[in-house]
Amino acid sequence: EILYHGTPRATVPLIEESGLLSMNRQYVHLSADIQTAMVVGKRRDVQPTILKVKALEAHQNGIDFYLENNGIWLSEPIPPRFIVFKD
Repeated sequence: EILYHGTPRATVPLIEESGLLSMNRQYVHLSADIQTAMVVGKRRDVQPTILKVKALEAHQNGIDFYLENNGIWLSEPIPPRFIVFKD
């Protein structure tokens, strides 16, 4: 139902405007838990922002998700309306 995305703090305004985009990858990469999203996010920021993605709602609205063998979820771009920026 919920997936997570760790991202540098500086990218949050862009994501609020455009959503999560695959950028130079084929898919958006998402994590099933906050801890994994934090590890991924720390690759580019010592204090990343963890975004909550309403994956079930996004899927019900036509966005496809794929589970990789390593437990990482892949998706098509995620519009901002399916992202929780602040709890």
